[in-house]
Amino acid sequence: MRRSEETVQRLDDGRARRCYSFLTFLHSFLSPPRSDQ
Repeated sequence: MRRSEETVQRLDDGRARRCYSFLTFLHSFLSPPRSDQ
């Protein structure tokens, strides 16, 4: 059970990271590029 829970946690972490990176890409794509920075 313990190892199974660790595997599920690892899968959820990978899924969350992928979703976060996608949201970051989407935000940077939708937001206009800033010339001052």
